[in-house]
Amino acid sequence: MSDFMENAKWIGINTLFVAGALAMMAPAMAKGGTLHSSAGIGDVKQVKRLLDRGADIDQKGPYQGTPLHWAISKNHTDMVELLITQGADVTVKDKEGQSPLHLAAAGGRKYLVELLIAKGSDINAKNHQGSTPLHWASREGHAAIVARLIEKGADVDSRNRRGETPLHWAAGAGRLTVINRLLDHGARINAVNRRLDTPLHWAVNQGHRVIAERLMAKGAQVDAKNRNEHTPLHWAARQGRSRVVELLVSKGAQINAQGRLGDTPLHWAANEGHRQTVAQLAEKADINLTDRFGGSPLHWAANEGHGQVVALLMDKGSRIEAKNQHGETSLNLAAKEGHASVVTLIAKEAQRRILAGEQSNEKLLQLAAVLDGSKGSDISRH
Repeated sequence: MSDFMENAKWIGINTLFVAGALAMMAPAMAKGGTLHSSAGIGDVKQVKRLLDRGADIDQKGPYQGTPLHWAISKNHTDMVELLITQGADVTVKDKEGQSPLHLAAAGGRKYLVELLIAKGSDINAKNHQGSTPLHWASREGHAAIVARLIEKGADVDSRNRRGETPLHWAAGAGRLTVINRLLDHGARINAVNRRLDTPLHWAVNQGHRVIAERLMAKGAQVDAKNRNEHTPLHWAARQGRSRVVELLVSKGAQINAQGRLGDTPLHWAANEGHRQTVAQLAEKADINLTDRFGGSPLHWAANEGHGQVVALLMDKGSRIEAKNQHGETSLNLAAKEGHASVVTLIAKEAQRRILAGEQSNEKLLQLAAVLDGSKGSDISRH
């Protein structure tokens, strides 16, 4: 999802940039203004005056945007009409490869979108990240613009440099109406990006339960695996999306699905300290299933110092004497990371199991001995 957010930064940056640039140009505006600043504030008379004096209508300003970019970003319709009438290039791109149509689509400017298309804008223009106006309209939830772009020939399954489609972006942003539009026009519901993430992965990662339900109803694969062999349930569990986890499990998601390194959804919920999600998964999951390195969910939780999760897993029967490939128990890991309260918690449970007659073996006795005075010894290695 970091890719999703990173790829989305430009529009916020661009908006802030324009606002900041306009503020810095305030003295110039007071004296009549430059073509960019005048277009940015919608000063039609000044723009006409400057153009009559021979100003370059497509000159690149800060951020390599033209006056047309600036006018669109501030939604000055009259200014946009004037610039286009005067011959402004509707296909020119700024520093990030954004065309005027990218800006209009992202900003929900339906009239400007129509105008730009009519004047010859490339409907499938790609910015430097390979994203199209349809990507941006989808992400921002502008369903009417999405429908119009598709009607005019936008590629509904266009992939950017990361392999993300408009459906990925709409799913990640929780845009149900847009998703319906895209699916109605044949968007591939199980499209994968370069990391093999599906739109369902993106939806569950952000906790969009309704979106996830819609995607699965239309054929999204509940156990689709990405490059790390993580399913949507892995992602939902890692983020602690309890309602989404409940939904996925009810739709038949494999609760013990293992990633490339043997990690399960329960491993990730435990690692992140999501007690409620751990409780949900622990009802049906194999709580002692280990990753490729012999680590159980209890190992992962103890290593991170999540006491409540450790207590829950032990209550559900986690093997506290189990060792990973390095010969470490969950208590060893907790001690190594300095989680003293977790060390005590595990040692007390070992002692309780022995006294209750539930378990009694040398490994368990060693763990329980921590409470009785292994002072001076290195419990991280016992």
